[in-house]
Amino acid sequence: MTRGDILLCDLDAFYASVEQRDEPSYRGRPVIVGGRPNQRGVVSACSYEARAFGVRSAMPLITAARLCPHAVFLPVNMDKYRRVSEEVFHLLYRQTPWVEPVSVDEAYLQVGDGEGMEVAQRLKNQIRQQVGLAISVGISHNKLLAKIACDLGKPDGLYRIPAEGARKVLAGLPVCVLPGVGPSTAGRLQAMGIVTVGQLQMLPVSLLEGHFGSRGRELALFAVGEDSRPLVQEHQVKSVGEEITFPLDISHPGDIPPVLLWLSEEVGYRMRRLGKAARTLTVKMRSSDFTTRTRSVTPAQVLASDREIYHTALDLYEKFHQVEPVRLVGVQVSNLVDKGFYQMALWEESHHHVYQARLAEVQDRLREKYGKPVIKLAGGLDPNRFRQEKGRYDKK
Repeated sequence: MTRGDILLCDLDAFYASVEQRDEPSYRGRPVIVGGRPNQRGVVSACSYEARAFGVRSAMPLITAARLCPHAVFLPVNMDKYRRVSEEVFHLLYRQTPWVEPVSVDEAYLQVGDGEGMEVAQRLKNQIRQQVGLAISVGISHNKLLAKIACDLGKPDGLYRIPAEGARKVLAGLPVCVLPGVGPSTAGRLQAMGIVTVGQLQMLPVSLLEGHFGSRGRELALFAVGEDSRPLVQEHQVKSVGEEITFPLDISHPGDIPPVLLWLSEEVGYRMRRLGKAARTLTVKMRSSDFTTRTRSVTPAQVLASDREIYHTALDLYEKFHQVEPVRLVGVQVSNLVDKGFYQMALWEESHHHVYQARLAEVQDRLREKYGKPVIKLAGGLDPNRFRQEKGRYDKK
């Protein structure tokens, strides 16, 4: 993906906020996660109410209890936090496949140039409504400035640092906001009379290299807001899926094919944005009694176009022999292969598949230039009909 807007998404006081969400009596009270106040452990997370008393992460629990004796002290429940984290990351992957996880509560995202504010606001609303948590989002054109913007906006913030104003924003901040400037480096800079980024901006690169070696040039670049670090996708996306929950159960079988067509277009578009095609397709059906059934198939040819995904999904659906009202329908592609591989495979198969793959790529270019609604297959669902009820899932 070409360079676009970079977002740093950070859940506010994550562990403590999950506990406050799940136990209403904790809301508005200082919450400290890490263990009992008389234990030898340290604070894993604390609510903003506890931070007002000077409590911080990694602080000994005994010290935290002395600063805030009336706080609620809770053990770490990592299983619960991981489950909540997965819910949040599913929402992140709905916006873009370009996600770099930093921790269970923090990730960088890359979206199209100029899309950052809209995506950030949408994410904040979705995470608040669907997960019940607040998230701070920083936006800029690189990871350094997105991280600093996120910190400046906390808590529950949305802050953007434009490229043209970055140097001025950074100038008044302490040097410790820069990556790699810990207590040791900050102490050495202080000995040189440097305590703010603005003071660091004034130093010659040669002087910094003399004191810090190759790190000196990096410090000089960071001080003026320059950062060329790319996003690193630690976990390769293994499947792409889309599902929709209907506001009213669907009873007529003829209503399902248009839904499958719309789902296939969504899945196909996002799959190709990753430079992938699929070997396997799965259709998911949930009845009104919440019974969930799935069917999968691995056809002889790779699935590269929306039309191929749709016809494969339709064949699978017809094997369900569905008689109960339908609450949810989903389409997922998996067993993904790279673009170069599937193009070679297409040439070994029929000209029809070559034509469909090329047509899909033309459609994608039109969608990216004029918006996704500009072109779609005839007979598909109007997505606005169920816009609020649909949910997506991308499995890592």
